[in-house]
Amino acid sequence: MNRLAHRLAARITLAVASAITLSSVASPSAHAATPATLKFCSDIQFSKCGSKLTPSQDIYIRAEFGSPVGEVFQQAFGLDSIPLSGKFAFAIAKNIDDEHAIIEYVGPMMVSRYSKQNTFDLTLQASEKQVERIAASGEDIQKAIPFNSIGTMGTTGLSASWANKAVMFPVGDAAWEAFLVFVPANGDAEPKLVAQGKFTYAMTAAGRGKLVDAMNFYDKQRFEKTPDDGVTTALHKANLEKITFARTKMVKGFDDASALTGSIKGLAGGVYARLYMKQSVRNALADVGQGKDVSDVSYQLHIVVDGKTERWIDDKISQKEAMTLTSWSLTLVPGNAADGEDMPNISRKFVYLMSMLEPGKHKVAISAQVGSADQVVQLSSGELEVDIVAKDRDVVAKKWGQQLPGRGLLDKDKKLGGELKKMLAKDIVAIRAPNSWEVRKNAFDMVTHRVTQIQIGYKEKGECRLGITMIQQDVQGKGFGPTHLSTEKAWFGVDGDLPCQNLVK
Repeated sequence: MNRLAHRLAARITLAVASAITLSSVASPSAHAATPATLKFCSDIQFSKCGSKLTPSQDIYIRAEFGSPVGEVFQQAFGLDSIPLSGKFAFAIAKNIDDEHAIIEYVGPMMVSRYSKQNTFDLTLQASEKQVERIAASGEDIQKAIPFNSIGTMGTTGLSASWANKAVMFPVGDAAWEAFLVFVPANGDAEPKLVAQGKFTYAMTAAGRGKLVDAMNFYDKQRFEKTPDDGVTTALHKANLEKITFARTKMVKGFDDASALTGSIKGLAGGVYARLYMKQSVRNALADVGQGKDVSDVSYQLHIVVDGKTERWIDDKISQKEAMTLTSWSLTLVPGNAADGEDMPNISRKFVYLMSMLEPGKHKVAISAQVGSADQVVQLSSGELEVDIVAKDRDVVAKKWGQQLPGRGLLDKDKKLGGELKKMLAKDIVAIRAPNSWEVRKNAFDMVTHRVTQIQIGYKEKGECRLGITMIQQDVQGKGFGPTHLSTEKAWFGVDGDLPCQNLVK
């Protein structure tokens, strides 16, 4: 059966449903006809119809059957007669196998009232004023719309849900499929797909603005723009939505186009970048309805080397920066100690990627984005050619790449080092115990054991890695017994990228 329809049915009956998608909707029964084709029209007379829809038009949906809707419902479930009531579900997804429908709308229907009406109608897109006009069912409406359709077309539930989804579509054409499903009132039978249709939605910047204008006050706030720094320099204007590169740090107000470069030889001396946007991060989020109540914001840098090796790096900007900044600098390889404090996470990751490269020219692509997984907003991107020099690469990796800590306890306790070598896997190259032992006690204030953190360096699939774990020694007599791994704590999100140049015993 079709899983999305089943999920919709479960929502109607307040039952629990999980991992259910459109592909689980049951095909029509032997008594029912092939699913009808949904029509997409821009007038309530359903005379101006087509498959290419836009944000600037009203959109009404009609399922037109060869027999009365009541009979279609009756036949779909093999009933003896047309039931008094039932339910319908309407969904929009990429296709019938899509597990993530963007619209899942459900509602009641008085099936018995459809004993003579051959159409089932819905409003997908219209202003609140127009929907209210339909609901009021004046004489002009009654002449154009069947009586039962006024109830399903004169409610803002579906159109409001659609507006909140459609307004976040990127500019361009998007292909969708719509599905109408009937559900028995008692929920005993499987839901049945009775009509479906395909359409293309053509989003434009102006169309998005019209959708926002039609929203209520509270929804509209999520899309409203606030003042930001705008275009700050001539260099900024020439590089909107680009990331530029230079051998010198490009601080705020930097406007020397001659310093920009698309190719560098060697890493020593520093590698810097500057990110230029057409608007602030807050306003970029407003484009996808996430602009309200912005606080500190994490953005992501995506670095790809030679089209195959990649890393994602999270960095954070403050609420004020998110609200106003339209450009900021990135320190990829620090040129001095002071710049090494700029953004060490980014520098360490970039240096690690460089540390693995063979001498010669390599292509590095960097892009910046913000937003959640299903609403990603691209900020800026750029490419740089890096000509790697072996000696220079190694010096930079050792200076700015992630380092193993000092040996710590291992310098004081040679027995500990021997135990760890026997206990750990043979492919471990380096072991460090940088912290002191921490004593643990039970509820009676008696010492039971002691723990400490160790860091290990090893090779895996051609790369050098760093790991963190905890070891433990239990009380034994007047001292502590043999060392073993502890389950007290696990470390997640550890940066395991260790330049091989820094993997030393």
